[in-house]
Amino acid sequence: MLIRQLDAVFPARRPARRGWLVALVAIGVLLTAALPPARAVSWRLAAAGGEAYCRWAYRHWSRAEVAGWQVVYPATAPAALSHDAWGRPSLAHSLAAQAGWLAAAATAAADRLPELTGLTRASPGWGVGPVAGARPRLVLYTGAAQMAAAWGWPAGQRAEGVYWAGLIGVPAPTTWLSADDGGLVPAAAERLLATLAHELTHWHLDRATHGRMPRWLGEGLAVRAEERAVGLEWGPDRVAAAAAAGAAPIDTVGRWLAGAAPDAATADRAYLLARSLVAYVDRTAAAGWEGRLGGALRAGRPIAAALREAFGRDYRAVEAGWQEWLRSKTKPH
Repeated sequence: MLIRQLDAVFPARRPARRGWLVALVAIGVLLTAALPPARAVSWRLAAAGGEAYCRWAYRHWSRAEVAGWQVVYPATAPAALSHDAWGRPSLAHSLAAQAGWLAAAATAAADRLPELTGLTRASPGWGVGPVAGARPRLVLYTGAAQMAAAWGWPAGQRAEGVYWAGLIGVPAPTTWLSADDGGLVPAAAERLLATLAHELTHWHLDRATHGRMPRWLGEGLAVRAEERAVGLEWGPDRVAAAAAAGAAPIDTVGRWLAGAAPDAATADRAYLLARSLVAYVDRTAAAGWEGRLGGALRAGRPIAAALREAFGRDYRAVEAGWQEWLRSKTKPH
């Protein structure tokens, strides 16, 4: 079963109360229309904006260096209750303890990024960033409600993770996963690993392409990464689910993923279709297409040209082939 992952990459509503930091990131985004060196500068500006925002917005929070990760979490939060398989409160674990779980999952996912993303160390898009070996900052919220408020989302919006400009945010695992006195139970630890694989894929693609990865493709690759992290296969049942959901134009899927989905069901459909598109490209493009795409985007090729270089044909032809592939799965045999 595909893990349901709702997250946000450059969400429609940015974190609240940033002021001049919004301008800093906006300047970076505008520079992406310029020459490749300016694109690299723009990505660094966006990353610097994210770092400055984190330092300011979370200046009263605790900071811990855990296994090479900087984890930020509320200083005065009470221990968060975990829940058993029936949803009943069981044990309380401090956010400091949960920061360790988060760092362990992030390390496990980061160590496998070449395998999870398809961008190997030999790929043109590998290893770029403002500082060699730099890692995103991890922000641990007391729960989904606090994370939604921090990012200006509607109060009822729930997500397992969020990525923006070098920051990865996750609600306290015990608010949505099961734990015992030894920590997260195995199934819960696996789900947290999948979440971190998803968000770290966004971070990795972001730095590898200087923020130029198309949204519809980035989300499909991130969902594929979370599946790979926990050993799930994109099988006939998922193809059938995508076919039943009905294909949509790539541009429409991208808009849904960027926050224009009218409801949760449409957002779920967008993630499913994005993943099915990546599955189709995996079937039809030459091996290593992710690295070719990363290199072309990083070099400043126009989006359409970069996609053609990666896929071996125009992306509109890929779109048509993908839609026909999905339609063929709904036809009687």
